[in-house]
Amino acid sequence: MAAAPAVARDVNPDRSPSIGVKCGVIPPILTAPELLVRIGSGLAFGLFGIYTTIDGEAQTLVAPEVLLELREGRRSTPYLEAAYLLYSETSKGGGADKMDYFALTAGYEWKWSSVELQLGGGIQFLTREEKAPCESQPGEWFGGCGLDLETPSVLPAIDLALRYRFW
Repeated sequence: MAAAPAVARDVNPDRSPSIGVKCGVIPPILTAPELLVRIGSGLAFGLFGIYTTIDGEAQTLVAPEVLLELREGRRSTPYLEAAYLLYSETSKGGGADKMDYFALTAGYEWKWSSVELQLGGGIQFLTREEKAPCESQPGEWFGGCGLDLETPSVLPAIDLALRYRFW
């Protein structure tokens, strides 16, 4: 009786680092630089974030992420991703607003020789929100405090990333 043929596996797992731009429902400007490092077996760890100042207010986003590609190697693949977004906004007066989100997304990642395009969607959950005390200045709209609306505890997550793979 003949033995069953062996299932071909990708003998060159993808362990290449990638750098690019990630877009989605992420504060403060919906876009952040991203670094992704694959460790093999379809598993990758990444970090995206940005620091900006707008009218003297500093805005910071740092987000570690874990990506599971369902096909190994340098092949286009469905993926699952989890990320934890840490966002803070510091006002001119020194007060800080802080929000943390946990995001779960799924989608598809197209891979070419040096370029990757990731597109997916999911959900993100507000895990922490701290608001700084209102700092009112004479003549400002709403007393300088904005509308003070409640932040939704569940938001949609949109995943769009364009990356360059180094090798």
